[in-house]
Amino acid sequence: MEGGGDVEIDCSDRSLMRKWDRDRWYSNIDAVLDARRRHANGEMTQTELNKRIKAAGYCPTPNGLLADRELRAVIDCFTAYKYDWMHVAVQDGFVSNAMWLVVQAGLDDIEQGKPLVDFIKSFEFPFSRRSTDRYALPRVFSKKMMRKHSNAGTIIANASVQLSLYRMLEFWAIEKSSPEMDPHNEVFFASCYVVNLFREVKYRRMETRTAAELLLPAIERWQSLHKALYGSQYFKPKFNWIWSVAEQLAASPRMFDMFCVERQHRRVKRQAELVCSTTDFERSCLMRALDVLTQRFKVILDSEQTIARGGDVKPTAVWATNAHLELIPAAEIDLSGAEEKRSAVRAEKTKMSVFASAGKR
Repeated sequence: MEGGGDVEIDCSDRSLMRKWDRDRWYSNIDAVLDARRRHANGEMTQTELNKRIKAAGYCPTPNGLLADRELRAVIDCFTAYKYDWMHVAVQDGFVSNAMWLVVQAGLDDIEQGKPLVDFIKSFEFPFSRRSTDRYALPRVFSKKMMRKHSNAGTIIANASVQLSLYRMLEFWAIEKSSPEMDPHNEVFFASCYVVNLFREVKYRRMETRTAAELLLPAIERWQSLHKALYGSQYFKPKFNWIWSVAEQLAASPRMFDMFCVERQHRRVKRQAELVCSTTDFERSCLMRALDVLTQRFKVILDSEQTIARGGDVKPTAVWATNAHLELIPAAEIDLSGAEEKRSAVRAEKTKMSVFASAGKR
């Protein structure tokens, strides 16, 4: 908190929180790297190392990006590092927990999820999603999964399933409304509103700056309601990251999440499978992956230059390249004015040819 000291991890008063500065952040990273060195030299046990990593909140490796001091001089990792709202919300996150708490409050028998299964099956799904949502969502509340949810104190499912599920549970909670159920619903709806704001930005229906202004009071409201009803027993360290996500959101006009990042895993994996030596494994994989991405950037830049000169570029080729790269938004590749540019160039060439023919006559 301001002026020194600490606050509890479930603190919902943003005025009591302070941001890390760059030097302290790098010092935290270096402390973990030093602990890894001491562990490798036999000066620290694995248990002590694990505690140091958990306390730091980061797990850098000696050959990773955060340990590269030359990279620090080129890229400001402090501002580039982002927490992922998807992991904070629906990967054993605060919404996963909120869904389980409202389900727990609304069911007569916590081990029997059949009422929820029947409720989900009553929905009519689009044909394209019948093979996934229609069958995957009810399985979340099978007898086996209900035991897992109960033991974990949270809904256990992948992010895609949970993003579909929480909206359906909102309708279920409304139907179950009662004086006893309403306090649980209020907490659940507050957590859903936070996710709704992130989704508005994700689908480009709201600007990041606007969302950031709405997110901070929304997070504070959810945390206050949650503590008032359940206390602090369900809070996890990652729940606190949602404040950092909201604070960082306005710094960029776009919001990235784990879907666009984890889709890169397959591309890196292709390069990693070709590396046999593990002596400098991370650096070798990174250099191979960057080489591939550099070539893809070159293709896109060449295409843009061709368009600027009035040449013909097949849009499908550019989109295919962009889809493979997955780093440059399609909106940033200016194909909208390509036809106008080509028409202007053709008109200029026609004019020149007419003047040339007149000169010959």
